[in-house]
Amino acid sequence: MTSANKVIIHDLDFNPQNDKQAEDRCHRVGQTKQVDVYKLISEDTIDQTLLKHQIVKIQLESDLSEGTRTKQFDFKDDMFKHILD
Repeated sequence: MTSANKVIIHDLDFNPQNDKQAEDRCHRVGQTKQVDVYKLISEDTIDQTLLKHQIVKIQLESDLSEGTRTKQFDFKDDMFKHILD
């Protein structure tokens, strides 16, 4: 894993922290290069719904940890728009 610079997540988890932990494993094992993370999402599958839930949960976690409330999350403004539509 010290030379791995790509992470491919093909089975999303409802809990985004589990996927984040998989991404972090490459960084913890002495990785010094930039690590690219790819999430494989098939059209018209449950993975699209799971990704939406993950995005909302990460936004909620961010809002709670910062103690602020941001605007209502809008999937149309999201960087995954081309995947989610």
